[in-house]
Amino acid sequence: MYSNLISSSQMTLKRESSINLIEQNDMVLIIEPKTLFQCLSTLLFQTDIYQQQIQTLCLQQFKQHHKTLNNVSSLAEYIINQQSEQFEYLNLELISQIFKVKIELYFIDDGLLSMIINHGYVRTIRIFKEDYNYYELQTNSYRKKFKFIKKIIDQTINSFLQINNTVQYKRPLSEEGSQKLHPSLNVVLSMNDLGHIGLSVQSAKTQKIDKQYQTSTLTPQIQKIMNVNQQYSAKLPNAPITPITSQKAKKVFNFRDFQENQVAQIIEEQEDTKLLQEIFTKTQQNPQQTQQQIIASQPERVIGYLKFYNESKQYGFFLDDKNKKDIFVHQDDFKKSCVDPECYEKKRKGLVPYFSYQVIIYQGKKQQNVKAIDIKFERYDQQK
Repeated sequence: MYSNLISSSQMTLKRESSINLIEQNDMVLIIEPKTLFQCLSTLLFQTDIYQQQIQTLCLQQFKQHHKTLNNVSSLAEYIINQQSEQFEYLNLELISQIFKVKIELYFIDDGLLSMIINHGYVRTIRIFKEDYNYYELQTNSYRKKFKFIKKIIDQTINSFLQINNTVQYKRPLSEEGSQKLHPSLNVVLSMNDLGHIGLSVQSAKTQKIDKQYQTSTLTPQIQKIMNVNQQYSAKLPNAPITPITSQKAKKVFNFRDFQENQVAQIIEEQEDTKLLQEIFTKTQQNPQQTQQQIIASQPERVIGYLKFYNESKQYGFFLDDKNKKDIFVHQDDFKKSCVDPECYEKKRKGLVPYFSYQVIIYQGKKQQNVKAIDIKFERYDQQK
């Protein structure tokens, strides 16, 4: 027990020392634990809603690579356990090549260490890993740039609102770039005709007037680009809002000169979303493509206790309270669900850990198998 306290205290000191070192290097740690693909989606597109599309993109890239190797077993394992820690480096390599970014992964060992994946790219994303969770790392210069862009968006929105004699509105974005906050319910939020660089807010009565005004002021070149944009937005309503480059961010905002730059900005943003648009289209045509191995899933959650767990082999069995059936569980699924290892590795005298989970049937190498996913620790209790 005494040695455990020492190791825990040392780990706390290492963590504090690492965070201080991060801050000294002009970076800020965003304390919001995420999965690897959630974190990558947020860093690439300022929202985590594209995590599934990014996973699909990695899978397609991996399949193309394995056509030459003809290694079916490793491909099947990657499909089932794509988010497991054993494929962490592979996923980061694929992301770096697909999105042409340099990736810096920071973690704590004897001190703050980093793993850098780069293929000659300049754009950089930074991730901090701790206890199977991933956190965003942002530079202070990026945060200042984000505040500046937010100010531009607010000014743009208010300029349109003043034309329509409506009240001023300030877009509710947090400093970290969170997209989870929503405007007041008495207004309508819609993508404006300047592309994915801001949001226009209109009262229901002034929508028609605003549309007529915007149509009359758009040049034919902008209108042509916006037609393509609107077709994409219809398929993917929450298109990503990409940050403006540092060169443009240094310019002082002038609404009169804004129209001269919007064509270049829109074209630039089309390149950022082109890859995701292709993946979205392919997924729409074949919606079962991303879940080829899953045959069926049980919609309602099941509650059971951990009957057995082998730490060295990294698997165990739940006993379903209702049906009294053994359900297989793997350590990777505990990690994906962000379950504290102590909940399933540490034993308590006279008590067993109870979990809630979802049951799926998937196609294994030789036969159909059943296992638990989306696991949540409930309580310690006596065995029923």
